[in-house]
Amino acid sequence: MMGQMAPALGIEPSALPLNTNDLGDPLSPHSSPDFRLLLRVAEKWPTLNGSLKLAILAIIESAP
Repeated sequence: MMGQMAPALGIEPSALPLNTNDLGDPLSPHSSPDFRLLLRVAEKWPTLNGSLKLAILAIIESAP
C-alpha cells in the first residue's frame, strides 16, 4: 500500500492527484475556470451536509 492514497469517507480516488505543473499550463484542461470551480466544490465536499450533497447530485443528474 506504499504510495497509495487512502479513500476519504469511503470514496475511492478515481484519478491521480493533480500535477501542479498542469495547473499553470494555459492549454491544460485543468486551467479552465470551470475546472477551478469544480475543484473548489471537491475541496468542500467532505464538509457539506447530506441534503446539500443530494441536491448537488440531483442537479447533476438532471442536466442534459
